[in-house]
Amino acid sequence: MKIKRLTDCFLLLLVAGILAACSGNDDNKENNGTDDGKKVNIAKAVTFKVDFADYNAEQEVGVTRAGNQEEKIGQQVIGLGNRILAQCTLQRDTTKQLKTIATRALPDDTYTMLAYDHTTHAFKGEVTGTITGGVFRYSGDKAIELEPGTYDFVLFNSKVVRSGNNLTVTRADADAALIGRKTETIAATPKRQQISFTLKHVGAKVKIKLTGYMNFSGVTATLASVNATDIPGSSVYDASTGTWSTGAAAAVNENITYGANPEEAYKAETYTATSGDVMFMPFTDVSKLKLTFTAGNIYKQNMANASLTFNPKTSLQLEQNGAYVLNVKLMYNFLYLFSDGSTGFINETTYGGAPAATAKTPVAVVLSRSKRMAI
Repeated sequence: MKIKRLTDCFLLLLVAGILAACSGNDDNKENNGTDDGKKVNIAKAVTFKVDFADYNAEQEVGVTRAGNQEEKIGQQVIGLGNRILAQCTLQRDTTKQLKTIATRALPDDTYTMLAYDHTTHAFKGEVTGTITGGVFRYSGDKAIELEPGTYDFVLFNSKVVRSGNNLTVTRADADAALIGRKTETIAATPKRQQISFTLKHVGAKVKIKLTGYMNFSGVTATLASVNATDIPGSSVYDASTGTWSTGAAAAVNENITYGANPEEAYKAETYTATSGDVMFMPFTDVSKLKLTFTAGNIYKQNMANASLTFNPKTSLQLEQNGAYVLNVKLMYNFLYLFSDGSTGFINETTYGGAPAATAKTPVAVVLSRSKRMAI
């Protein structure tokens, strides 16, 4: 009888040990999100942190803001008629934007996350959710289960229209549409992993700044496409490969109204006025845009119907998440006396874009050619 009781006790302890071991294995699966040690449920195993990049965030490192330096991208001098010249310079908008925590918060929206195999680009799953406290949180019953390996994750908001792997954004949503991409290796361990997304604006924004040496006001203009086929009306992002392509072309016609110069009349060295932001899709060629003045006066000359097409020597295309300023310096087309004794206009000098081999140096402004007077 004693032997039987000992045997029964031993069997009970053995069963209890097996049950405890099974329970421990189940807890481990629950904690690390694995399914039979093969797949990882990223809803349980991965935390997705989300932030967004300001315009030009990628270029800030190369620009010395403290010295007020600007990255020159292209320059050109254009005659507007009526003895007015426009010296045009397209450059990065290096205005430092002071953002508070509140303004940096991502907008309340529905966000979608896609997963792709990094090597084969095969689609692996989709979930939707919201972003709270900088963390993407799933909603609904969908989940993505992945075998340990390297994957591409793509996150975007509701301003992006998905059709299979193609994510399309129209120019109307160029500012509000956000897309982020991150490549990460998913491992069966550790139990918790973290992946950080940086969302970027899909579009690029351009301001047009006028500068003159006399006070001016009442200036209006239109920024339009040269034709209806050269400005992208949308852009398409292939989420599986991370590549962009331009969508259908669309005509552009934006009205611009400049307010009065902030500088006090006749007391400043230069006078300025800046437009609001005009949004474009990435890969927009700036040489396909035309600025036409519809009203305004400067140097006692009427600016109406004067126009310019910015056509730099090398092709310039706007980049995703880029911010630019098209500076238009309006100058009176004086006749200059050059150092070699000849006379000519600003476009014959290095200041006006003339080649270094033939450029001349201005030394005075001609007051009267008949009286041979210069100052």
